[in-house]
Amino acid sequence: MSIGKKGPNLSRRLLLGGAAAGGLGAAAAALTEAHGLDAETAAPLDRPKVGFALQLDGVPAGFFRSLSGISSESEVVEVKSGDGTVRKIPGRLKWGDIVLERGFTATDDLWQWRKLVIDGKVDAARKDGTITAVLLKTGKPIAKFNFYEGWPAKWYVPDMDSDQSGMAIEKIEIAVERVERA
Repeated sequence: MSIGKKGPNLSRRLLLGGAAAGGLGAAAAALTEAHGLDAETAAPLDRPKVGFALQLDGVPAGFFRSLSGISSESEVVEVKSGDGTVRKIPGRLKWGDIVLERGFTATDDLWQWRKLVIDGKVDAARKDGTITAVLLKTGKPIAKFNFYEGWPAKWYVPDMDSDQSGMAIEKIEIAVERVERA
């Protein structure tokens, strides 16, 4: 079953119908376009710039330029049946740590959150949060992720040098119990 023009069977449909629509060259061009690539160079097309707004327990906690680490993984457990066949079944579910980056600021909100963990107050540091991906040009939200029982596992500020012209980047790594796309 195909799902619209850019559905999972697009490659197959284009290759099978490619001869009728101008050959494999036309099919390849349509494939690259469908995957957000320039048809001639296969380079990514210009994408709108996105920022990431963080809320902790419903309170705005910062705006970030980079987001990574949102992931879900099940361990694979192999179980041997009586006839010697090995089946693979899902085991423990693990969630990746979320990493957010922003330009270093004068506020110490992320440090204060991390300090709760350093001081042994992990229960107080655990927060439910929302990360909203926002188009910078329009302010329109394009994706939202909720996380639960998150706490700052790592806070990082790189070396700063007054002779360097680049901006220092502050990173926070959040260990989470669960993530869902909202």
